[in-house]
Amino acid sequence: MSEELNQQDGDFSTDAAQSGFGESPSAQNVVQSSRTVPVGPSNTVTLPADAVIDQVEAVGRDLVITLADGSRIVIPEGAIILPQLVVGDTPIPPANLAALLVGNEPEPAAGEVQSSGGNFATDPGDIQSAFDIGDLLPYTELPVRTILEEEIIPFEPDDEPVITIEPDDSGVSVINAEDVVSEAGLPARNGEPEGTDSASDSEATFGWINFSSPDGTAAITINGVAVTAVGQIFSTDLGTLTITSISNGRIGYDYVLADNTTDVVSADFFTVTIIDTDGDQATATLRIDIIDDAPIAANDTDLIPPADFSAHDGNVITGVGTTSGALGVDIEGADGASVSGFYAGTSGSFADAGEEITGQFGTLILNADGSYVYTRNFNTPGGVEDVFTYQLTDGDGSADTATLTILISDSLDQVIVPEIGEATEVREAHLPPSTDTRINESPGTAFDGNSEAVSGTITFISPDGVGSVSVGGTTIDPGNLPQIVIADTTGTLIITDYQYDPATGQGSITYTYTLNDNTSDTDGTTIPVEVIVTDLDGDVASDILEIHVIDDAPIAQDDTAAQDHENDPVVVDVFANDEAGADGVDLVNDVAVVGGTLTGAGTVDYNDDGTFTYTPASGEEGEVSFDYTITDGDGDTSRATVTITLAADSVPLVGTATNLTVDEDGFAYANGDESQSDPLEIDSTESLSDTSGKVTVDFGEDVPSDLAGSIVFINASNLNGQLTAGGEAVTFAVDGSGNLVGSTTSLGTVITISITNAVAGSNPGEVDYSYSATLAHPLDQNLPGDDSEASVTLSGIEFQVTDGDDGDTGEGTFDVVIFDDVP
Repeated sequence: MSEELNQQDGDFSTDAAQSGFGESPSAQNVVQSSRTVPVGPSNTVTLPADAVIDQVEAVGRDLVITLADGSRIVIPEGAIILPQLVVGDTPIPPANLAALLVGNEPEPAAGEVQSSGGNFATDPGDIQSAFDIGDLLPYTELPVRTILEEEIIPFEPDDEPVITIEPDDSGVSVINAEDVVSEAGLPARNGEPEGTDSASDSEATFGWINFSSPDGTAAITINGVAVTAVGQIFSTDLGTLTITSISNGRIGYDYVLADNTTDVVSADFFTVTIIDTDGDQATATLRIDIIDDAPIAANDTDLIPPADFSAHDGNVITGVGTTSGALGVDIEGADGASVSGFYAGTSGSFADAGEEITGQFGTLILNADGSYVYTRNFNTPGGVEDVFTYQLTDGDGSADTATLTILISDSLDQVIVPEIGEATEVREAHLPPSTDTRINESPGTAFDGNSEAVSGTITFISPDGVGSVSVGGTTIDPGNLPQIVIADTTGTLIITDYQYDPATGQGSITYTYTLNDNTSDTDGTTIPVEVIVTDLDGDVASDILEIHVIDDAPIAQDDTAAQDHENDPVVVDVFANDEAGADGVDLVNDVAVVGGTLTGAGTVDYNDDGTFTYTPASGEEGEVSFDYTITDGDGDTSRATVTITLAADSVPLVGTATNLTVDEDGFAYANGDESQSDPLEIDSTESLSDTSGKVTVDFGEDVPSDLAGSIVFINASNLNGQLTAGGEAVTFAVDGSGNLVGSTTSLGTVITISITNAVAGSNPGEVDYSYSATLAHPLDQNLPGDDSEASVTLSGIEFQVTDGDDGDTGEGTFDVVIFDDVP
């Protein structure tokens, strides 16, 4: 059995095991074959004609009738007010029904038997003798307890049920509720079109039936049909209401509009009634207004190609065959729609669908299904619109209007000039040095010995014939070709051929343009030539033929040069291999070094004749470079690089320096070698000084001007510690006169080494330097007990020479040998 409504203590819940509204707790064990039958008008309950009553009993306040087949009928409150049963056409009065009740007769009161004397039901105990008169009757109890009157069934107050309806989730529940659905939300159904807003759920709504019944609920009906279970459907001619939930005091429902109506104004109605267990009723109504759908007509467009007078078809409802496509699709709506009439323009009287009407530029046949045929009239202009208005009417008379706009493409002439390229470009680079307007100028950078000219063809389309053609303001005379249309200092334009085919409307104009001279525009020059074609009905088409004069530009080429002699200036003719181009280059003013590009230490100067002079810095060698530009007559520039290789710089070449020798035998207190017979004595110089030192330096071309000042001693401290005197280490330093002096703290100067002379050598660039050594104190040379005449060498005496131009240096060394004195 499906889910059914059930009431317990005034509360309602869904329970598949219970049979209906108004069941008391004592009736909860009714089998699933039980059904509840509320008392009808005049307190009657009608049973089937074949019903055979087996048993009648009171269950609580309800009357339960058991039939012969075992099924049970529950009559709410039937035990309180016995109804009249009608079996088929036979009534059973309530009195007869009461006689059928089983097990409900009043039972004797509790206590002793109430008859007189008690009928000895209870032993009275010892009583007096009967005096042999006969049997005794027990005496009668005179005191009898008072029996209070009491109703068998207590009276209960009679409360009225309440029922209201809450549309949607509005939170407002009223007796007379109103809601709305819309035909626009209907889907396509049974061949009928969908609503204009079918994507929405506007064809459906939902709500709640709210109720309370303090006396219990016998039944809730919708339009007279009892609500019994979730999923139960209540249908009308317009839609369906479906029970979605049943809970305590609340029944949910959904309503869905089934189909469109033929009435502009329409509504669906539902009457909801609650019946409590004592027969009280309450009613609420739900009105669902149905909003009529209406068609939506969308504007359509169509396109007629140029010079096309054939029939063109399409459909204003579906958009098929139109240029507006989906944008022009009409929405018929839920009631369906068709074209009911149309007229030319945007105002007028509707002609019936299917008729032919004449617009401004053609005729239109528009059918009820939206299909149409448009035919353009001959001798009508192009580039215009033929507008028609049509009316779309649906099944219940709702209507909307839209337009069909026929766009007639312009069949005017079309001029097609050559694109920028070989047919429109002339180049200054090809100009000769002389023409009619150009005399002894520099030729173009790509001059090949011929004049510079270009040829091309202009095409046009004029389906309506040709009235005239003009080029550059001059009307073409096809019978007098070639025809000069432009002649000026820049160039000459000549029309050489003209063709036109009336069958196709296509024509051509052939031209030649000759460049006469260069222009003054840096970015080239554009010469506009207007081409105008006028057809026989006055339509005009034009375009601009552009002759592009490609500017010539100078070409600067890279240059190289080499220095013959060190430090000599270098002159470079940079323009000798450059090209000035058709616009020429002024050698005085238009050749210049590019600032910041000189890599050398010297200077570069322009000589105003296409040559540059580079003066190197003293001693500069290797490669130096700089950039220069040349600029032509209209401002075009070209840049190149000059690279100069300088002769190698001379550097000092230091020859082999001679060593010096001094002898302690030169001291006054020394033992001279010639007077000694000691075999350890060596014959030495016996001189405290040696001036024979010499070294030759080759400076090449960089001989210093101050020869004596070009040599110095360096790294004197490297000599420290090589010699000792008086028990102290000798330290070295260069004094203010440039002498290398070795000394100790206690003795002072021990040895002095000096540059004595500097003179030019025997070969160009050579300088001879002389130097000497002088010993001032004897040195500590021998170990104790060693009496031999030994020697000590002061080695690695360093000197440096510097050339005369850029400070190049050279270094050399020599030694000084000091011989010991012997005892």
